[in-house]
Amino acid sequence: MLAHLSTARNEAVVVSFPRDSLVQLPACRARDGLPGQQGHLGMINSSFARGGIACTWKTVEKLTGIHIDHFVQMDFTGFKGMVDAIGGVDVYLPEPIHDEYVRLDLPKGWRTLNGEEALGYVRARYSLGDGTDIERIERQQDFVRAMAKKAMSGETLTDPTRLFGFLDAATKSVTTDPALTPGVMRDLAMTARGLTGDRIHFVTVPWRFSTAYRGRVEWLPQARTLFRSLAADEPLTAGDPATPDDAAGAKTGGTR
Repeated sequence: MLAHLSTARNEAVVVSFPRDSLVQLPACRARDGLPGQQGHLGMINSSFARGGIACTWKTVEKLTGIHIDHFVQMDFTGFKGMVDAIGGVDVYLPEPIHDEYVRLDLPKGWRTLNGEEALGYVRARYSLGDGTDIERIERQQDFVRAMAKKAMSGETLTDPTRLFGFLDAATKSVTTDPALTPGVMRDLAMTARGLTGDRIHFVTVPWRFSTAYRGRVEWLPQARTLFRSLAADEPLTAGDPATPDDAAGAKTGGTR
């Protein structure tokens, strides 16, 4: 995901890139025991496996033409801890979920997911909906949106135990670039304190299924327009090529 915080700090856009995206990957040198990658046409997620977060950073910058200031890398344990720290996240399941791969067994209806269940929910793919990564992205966006709203709500901010538990889980579970110090994080939080959950918009890069490579997706030309808008700090509107996915979850579930 690529997150853009507006200059006025009153709007944020989070762009998801389908893991099955077939893109032109740049060359990345070997480091930290990873083999690196040669420039070639391949799946976007392979840049992390072959070159780590530095290669992913370079890849996204090359593909979008957007300068990226910082990165945040989170592990599964940290994700679960952050969900538990805010008392779980409410989701609506339109049908029961039985997924042995992610060890998830949930009934239909509203449910407050704890950390372990939430991790399975955002990772599940083949047992839900049409089994595509695109639909999983919609579910992930919907869940992260609900999680952000709860973390930024009075329910969390006015409860010191819950707030510090959330921040403790977050800081223990993330890896950042050296320039993203606690001081920088604090300054960002202070300047964005007026940002509310409903001003965080999630979009998916415009895409289509590849006709040449089965199971892969290709980005549409409209993706370039989206990237230019973000680079220029222009707000997204309903008429843009990639409009905010604020109704995400209609097929696979919802949140409140």
